[in-house]
Amino acid sequence: MVGSHPQVSAGDINSGSIAEPTPSIRGSPNTSSDIGGDSVRLSMHLHSASIASTQESTLPNPCKILIVGDSITQGHEGDHTWRYRLWQWLRSNATSHDFTFVGPYTGTDSPPAPMPPQPPRLGSDEPQKPEDSESVVKADGRYAADVPADFQGNHFSGWGWQLGQAKGMIRDVVNAYKPDIVLTLLGFNDIGWGFCEASEVLNRMRDFIQEARAAKPDITLLVGNIPQRRYMNGRQDLLENTNEFNQQLPRLLDAMRSDSSPLHAVKVAQCYSCTPDGCPAGYDGLHPNVLGEFEIARAFSLTLHEHFGIGDKALEVPSPREMPQRPRHVPTKVVATGAPMGVTVTWDAVFGARGYDVRNRMQGKDRWEVAQAQSNRFDTTFTVAGVAWEYQVRTNNGDGDNDKSEWSPVSTAVARRDTAPPPQNIQTFSKDLGIRVTWSPVGGDWEVDRYAVTVLDQDTPGAIIICYGFRGTEATLHGLRNGHCYSVFVGTWAFVNGISVGGLPAQASSVTPGEIFGGR
Repeated sequence: MVGSHPQVSAGDINSGSIAEPTPSIRGSPNTSSDIGGDSVRLSMHLHSASIASTQESTLPNPCKILIVGDSITQGHEGDHTWRYRLWQWLRSNATSHDFTFVGPYTGTDSPPAPMPPQPPRLGSDEPQKPEDSESVVKADGRYAADVPADFQGNHFSGWGWQLGQAKGMIRDVVNAYKPDIVLTLLGFNDIGWGFCEASEVLNRMRDFIQEARAAKPDITLLVGNIPQRRYMNGRQDLLENTNEFNQQLPRLLDAMRSDSSPLHAVKVAQCYSCTPDGCPAGYDGLHPNVLGEFEIARAFSLTLHEHFGIGDKALEVPSPREMPQRPRHVPTKVVATGAPMGVTVTWDAVFGARGYDVRNRMQGKDRWEVAQAQSNRFDTTFTVAGVAWEYQVRTNNGDGDNDKSEWSPVSTAVARRDTAPPPQNIQTFSKDLGIRVTWSPVGGDWEVDRYAVTVLDQDTPGAIIICYGFRGTEATLHGLRNGHCYSVFVGTWAFVNGISVGGLPAQASSVTPGEIFGGR
């Protein structure tokens, strides 16, 4: 989850434009028309007798809360989010404080739009960002259907955000919204996708705190530690740096304590049921499901209750029997049709679906192959014309069987193939830490867009397929492993009725970088 941050300039702050959603940062449609501007107020009734004995300070009344985070905090369309669970707790505990959630965004992350297969990026293009990366925050996703309209849910969170970005924005945002208290849950992406050491993330947290205080010297900050995720093969560094950060965070906060600016750690990792061995609180090994939302909200409620006397008691996580269930409807209107690259399958999007399973097989076969789709479209492209395919789709909201719907009825289509042939005379050559591939141009009347060069490391189990586009008849790939044998394929993308479509590739001779001789 890495991403470039949206630009927040002093000019934007002074003009007040940050308070209004821009065309690329849209507010959630799940809002109430009688809620003013960029905040939502909750009235609460405080019972002085219930204030915790450990209370160290008080919050102003009224009180503005700014919640800063990444995807764990923003949530996906159809989520309640832990922000909402905290809001529920604040409202139900009914203190005399008027709490206002502030921030430039109101919605969750919306699902991706269905797209046809795209040509591979050109080798000269800038490197692609990870899947979770967003250069512009998508904040037009709706909350769960039962979230009341008076929850506008303002926040300052986005998928892929890192502390490294937030520390450069927080001063302007605090200047704009004047929060009395900041609740932050950041740092996972700095380690997970930024490959930062724990010491660097701690430095970024220090800068974040200093920048917030520079904008408002009396601001209160509640800093969440980093939750663990289910173990990822090859990412022992993620486990170790998360542990190190969480061990050192209390020392950093102790060193930065100020009488005028209260600063407290929030033990999110200790409350969140997610470890390298398993993650019942996350639907994908990290991001919170319904249980996880309650657990993160509880962590922040504990700190608010213990240190500020907010609420009669901390939020209580519902029992398994009382835990709300996320809807998992069976996809409808599943239609498979022949397409220029094979078969296209579409269906009506299921609100709140985190993804879909699509199973397919050639007609007459017994065995199904299961693939995943993030939007309500799936394409079978590795097929010849004339083959009949069968499909079924189900909603997939997470890891467990209880997170999946039943399968849709079978839909059938016959594949087409209206694409250019692969090039001929493909040759491969070894280079130091790379390979060179040449081919002859495709003849005929084809309007070639680009050629796709695909390589796969045969000597690395679970290796990722690498595919780049090239214009011309030659490609050089760098950054490969000497001594590893690579399979090489070359295909043609050409324009058909104005749309670039990819043809089936041809396999070239395998090649091993670092060898004196060329292809083999």
